[in-house]
Amino acid sequence: MLNNSSIHLRSRFSRCFSLLLILMLAVTGSSCDSASKDADGLEINEDTAVSTWIEYPLEGWIIPNQPVSFVVYAGGAEGVIGIKLSLNGQALPSLAFSDLSTDGSERQVRLEYPWQPPAEGPYVLSASAISKAGGATGGTSQVNFCVVTCEEQETTPTPELDSPPTSTATQKPQPQEEDAPITAPPPEEEDIPITEAPPPPPADTDGPSIGSSSLVFESCQFYGQASISDASGVSWAKFGFNLNNEGWKWVWMQDLGSGFWQSEVGISIDSGIGTPIGDIQYQIHAADSLGNETFSGIKFHSYTSCDG
Repeated sequence: MLNNSSIHLRSRFSRCFSLLLILMLAVTGSSCDSASKDADGLEINEDTAVSTWIEYPLEGWIIPNQPVSFVVYAGGAEGVIGIKLSLNGQALPSLAFSDLSTDGSERQVRLEYPWQPPAEGPYVLSASAISKAGGATGGTSQVNFCVVTCEEQETTPTPELDSPPTSTATQKPQPQEEDAPITAPPPEEEDIPITEAPPPPPADTDGPSIGSSSLVFESCQFYGQASISDASGVSWAKFGFNLNNEGWKWVWMQDLGSGFWQSEVGISIDSGIGTPIGDIQYQIHAADSLGNETFSGIKFHSYTSCDG
């Protein structure tokens, strides 16, 4: 059986919630009748990118008639410069909040507001945030609670303010992040075949190519001549001769163009007509621009006169 104290307490709870319903209708009605500005003349814009969350008290709580603190959080992507509180439609004086953002941007803030209930009864607490961008208020949240005085407190215990109670039904509002630009994924890397560099060409160790060599006679003198070529270029050429076994001698040759070389000077021979009067052995010695040298084979020529 219920004792008289319990019956009296339940009766006050019932009366408190009845008054709370009437108060909710009154506050809602005054909000609808108000213009687009609050009591301080700030524009009310619920589309503003800010939000609030009342941590204490929660919706429907019955709290004892003793000093408490309202705990409110607010957040906004561009920062919050203030939190406005009202109780039963009447604005409460502004207090400084603490910035929870790690970078000082005030994107998430916390307000703790001390309050002494003036009397028992129902109350409606409203909170809205003032956005840094434009100074408009928005993100309004609201809770309804009752204050009672009783010997047997069948009320929800007051949580530690340093560790606000958490609710499984609703999460704290987080600052609304700006939409990050959508970037296309990086292109997949294609497998590029690795082609080994061709080996360097073999070193040029060959001397110039010496074509057919011959003698030319003119005014009782003879000259040596030959076609000489090389990919790196012919550096020099010499004409060697052995006249009538008198020993080998050498004279420089000159390039007459198109790879045709001839001895620079003529070699004089004795005049005479008839049977062969002398023999000439001759050869060509040449070098290219890389220093590679070549000797042609030795050739023989018997002459019957000084003109060959």
